Amino acid sequence: DHSVDDVISIERENQWAERQETLLEQIRWMRLIIDSVAAIIAYIDPQQRYLFVNRGFEELRGLSRDEIIGQHMADVLPPEIYAQVTDRIAAAFRGEEQTYEQVRQRTDGTPVSLHTSYRPHFDSRGDVMGCFVIMTDVSAHAQTEVELQRTTRAAELLQTIAAAANESNSPAQAIQTCLHVICAYAGWPLGHAV
Repeated sequence: DHSVDDVISIERENQWAERQETLLEQIRWMRLIIDSVAAIIAYIDPQQRYLFVNRGFEELRGLSRDEIIGQHMADVLPPEIYAQVTDRIAAAFRGEEQTYEQVRQRTDGTPVSLHTSYRPHFDSRGDVMGCFVIMTDVSAHAQTEVELQRTTRAAELLQTIAAAANESNSPAQAIQTCLHVICAYAGWPLGHAV
């Protein structure tokens, strides 16, 4: 025999347990989604402690979430990187979004070009309560840009050589002009090329 109050109490406990399970399931789904994104994501509090990191952040630092969460940025980042970001973090906690490019080393030593944003997280009063750190790997874009610059310089060199050959009065003059242009392009002293 259960009283009406007992039945209502049991029903409320069941509803609360169902809501809690639903919330936990939503958190698991969000974690799965955030870990699957091709970005490096972290969240830090005003004391510069990590409250959240995704798998991309773990891979970049070579540490597990358990080794990162609750730690101060200075204890997780290499000292030279922490020194480079302290002013930007301070600006983000003043409410100023920071966006810039940086090169970091992966744990295997390979460099990675990162587009980095520190985005302030405001509470309902407009005070900064935390900061989202979002980094995307732009290494492929950076490499493409380097290749484009190299190709452009080579095309300009060929155009300059063709113009010099067409404007020369003799083959010797054309060779001399081309030699100067090629040495300037390659950074060689003329004597070395000869």
